[in-house]
Amino acid sequence: MIIKGDVRDQSSLVATLIGRIDPRTTDKYRRRGAALAIGCLPECVAGPNAKVLIPALVSAFVARSPAPGHGELDAETRRNAVLACVQLLRRLGEEGARQHISEATLKIFVDGLHVGMEDYSVDVRGDVGSWVREACFTAWPVVIDLFFLSDGSRLTSADVTRAMSTLVRQSVERIDRVREAAGTALEQATTRLLASKASTAESELAELIPALERAVFGDADHPNPVVWVNASSVYPRMVPLLGVARFRGDLFRGLVVAVGGISETLVRYASSSFTEYLEGLPTFEGGEKSAGLVGISGNKQDDRLRLSDALDAFIQVIESLQAHERERLLVPALETVDVILNSGVVAKAVASDGWAGGAARLAAVVKTVVGRSKDARRVLGAVKIFGNLAVLEGVPAVRTTASAELVAYLAHPYPRVRRLASEHLFVVVSSAPTSLSANEDDADEDIEDAPAADDVEDILLTTDWENAPIAELRLARSRLSVELAKSS
Repeated sequence: MIIKGDVRDQSSLVATLIGRIDPRTTDKYRRRGAALAIGCLPECVAGPNAKVLIPALVSAFVARSPAPGHGELDAETRRNAVLACVQLLRRLGEEGARQHISEATLKIFVDGLHVGMEDYSVDVRGDVGSWVREACFTAWPVVIDLFFLSDGSRLTSADVTRAMSTLVRQSVERIDRVREAAGTALEQATTRLLASKASTAESELAELIPALERAVFGDADHPNPVVWVNASSVYPRMVPLLGVARFRGDLFRGLVVAVGGISETLVRYASSSFTEYLEGLPTFEGGEKSAGLVGISGNKQDDRLRLSDALDAFIQVIESLQAHERERLLVPALETVDVILNSGVVAKAVASDGWAGGAARLAAVVKTVVGRSKDARRVLGAVKIFGNLAVLEGVPAVRTTASAELVAYLAHPYPRVRRLASEHLFVVVSSAPTSLSANEDDADEDIEDAPAADDVEDILLTTDWENAPIAELRLARSRLSVELAKSS
C-alpha cells in the first residue's frame, strides 16, 4: 500500500503507469487499464505528480495515429485518459488544484481538451471519436469551477468561450448520446457561470451567458429545459443561437450534420427549425431593419442578423472547411444548401435584400468545393443545387452559369448524375418561357424561340442519359448546347 511518505514507491508507480500509457506501447489493453488506474490514484500520489501525470495523459488522448511500427492507438485509451484527468482534478479539489496544477500544466490540459472535442475518428464500429468527445465534455464544468470561477487568473475567458461554442455545436449534432452529453455539460457550465457573474462581467461571456440561459433553460415561449435526446425539443431552442455571432460558425457546422443527415426524425426537426428561423429574419425590404427587432440575447443590437448576412455567413463556413472537415461535412453542407434553396429563403433574399451577388458566390463555391470529385454524393448534391439555381428568379447570370453546369454533367461518368442533371435541365427548359419573360414585349420573342425549346426538350427526353455510351452522350450534349444557344 502506498502512503504519503513512500516517495520512492510513488515515483516508481507513477513511472510504471506513465510507461504503460505511452502511445508507443503495443498492448492496447494495458494502455486502457493504466489510464483508468491513474484516475484512481489517491490525492497524496496524484497531487505531487500532477505535473507529469496530466501531460502524459494528454499525450495519450490527443494522439490519433500510432508512431510507425508501434502498435495501435484505440479510442478506448483516449477516452480513459480524458476521464482519468477529470477524476484527478475532482480528487484534488480547489485547494489541491491551486497547489499542484501549474499554469503550464493547465494550458497543456486545456489545449488537449480542445483537440479532443474535435476527435471524429472512425473505425469499423463507427464514430468512435465520439467517446473521446463525450469524455472531454465532462471535463469543462470541472475546469471552469476550479480554474475560472475559483481562481479566475488561471483560465482565460477566451478558452471558456471557445469551449462553450464547441459545446453548442456538439449539442445539435446527429448522435443522440453526444447531444445529451454536450447539452448536459452546457447546462452545468452555464449554471456555474450564472452563479458567478462577477467572474464574467468584464469578458465576452457577459454577452453570451444570457443567450445560453434562454436557450438551455427556457423563457416565456419555451418554459421547460431542453430534452437533449429529443430532436423536437433541441432544434427549436438551439437554432436561434445563430443570432449570436460568436456561436454562428460552430452552430452552422453542427446543424449541417443534422439537416443533411439520414435519420428522418432528426432531419425533419432540424430542417424545419433552421428554415423557419431563416424565414423569420428581417430584410431590407421597405427600408432599414426595424429598430424594434430584439435578438436572442435580449439586446436591441446587431445580434439579430439580417437574412442575407446569415446566408453569407453560411457560405463562408462552407468556404472555410478544412481538408479534414470536408470528408465529414461537405456532403451534409451541400444537402443543407439544397434544403435552403427549396424553402424559398434564397429567392426571398434575392428579391428583398438584393442578394444576387450572394447567389453567384454560392454557385462559385459549390463548383469549387465539388470540383472533379469522384464522390457520387458530392456530385449529386451539386447537381441538385445547380438545378435550383438554374430556375432562381432575378439572377439571370447565375441561371446561365447553373444551366451550363447541368449541361456539363450530362456526360459525367456516373449514370445517376447524368440522369439527375437531365431531369433538372428539363425543368429549366420547361419553365424558361414564363420565367425569362420580363414583360409583354418579350412574349413575341418567346414564341419565336419555341421551336428551339421544343428541340431541346426532344433531345432531353429521347436520349437515354443513364445507359447510352459516353461518346453518344457527348454528341447529344453538343447538339443540346447548340439548341440552347439558339433559344437563349
